[in-house]
Amino acid sequence: MAPIMVMLVEDEPIVRMTIAGDRSDAGFEVCEAAIASDALAVLSHRNDMPES
Repeated sequence: MAPIMVMLVEDEPIVRMTIAGDRSDAGFEVCEAAIASDALAVLSHRNDMPES
C-alpha cells in the first residue's frame, strides 16, 4: 500500500523542514510548499489526486 500523502504549507523553512521530517519518519509522503499558490501548483501536476 502506498504511503498517505500530506501537503505541508509553511513559509518558515526551518519549521517546514522539521515538520516534514517528522511526518516522513512517521511513514507519510510529504509534499512541501512555502506558499499556497505553490502548493496548488504542485498538487495540480499530480495524477493521483481525487477529483472534486
